Amino acid sequence: LHNKQVLITGAGSGIGRAAALAFAKRGAHIIAAGTKLVPLQSLQAEVQALGVECQIYSVDVANDNAMREFAEQVHSRISAVDVLINNAGIGYIGQFLHSDLAHWQSVLNINVMGVVHGCYHFLPKMLEAGGERQVLNIASSASNFPTPSLAAYATSKYAVNGFSEVLRMELADSQIG
Repeated sequence: LHNKQVLITGAGSGIGRAAALAFAKRGAHIIAAGTKLVPLQSLQAEVQALGVECQIYSVDVANDNAMREFAEQVHSRISAVDVLINNAGIGYIGQFLHSDLAHWQSVLNINVMGVVHGCYHFLPKMLEAGGERQVLNIASSASNFPTPSLAAYATSKYAVNGFSEVLRMELADSQIG
């Protein structure tokens, strides 16, 4: 992973932050995206203390135009990322009949379309650059073991799993895992 470029959405906390630090400890340069700058700035300081670069970007993964602009900014610096981690996500707890559609839309926009936008805007350059590269779309055990009151969240994570399986099939003849 030395000198590899690793892009992580939702990097300000949780799995995204932990992934950024784990990859940085192995010599990878980090491209960290999230919606809140303060946690990203804290992560940037921690990663840079490990002796690798960390670029931070405030971006809404649910917004296609924002993700396109983000990809353009990244690609103006590097030809392609080596590892793309679509991690950004939100949860929602509420029984289906007591939930509102605005929450559903938000969960689906971030958890599903955020993954789609990440792949759509970064995969072409990864394929063009060639070589071994990886895409990690973070789902959840909720996609395998659904629970009452998690209908929107489980639905979104089922979608991420299904999309990832199809993407794996479509990329089988490439060097992208």
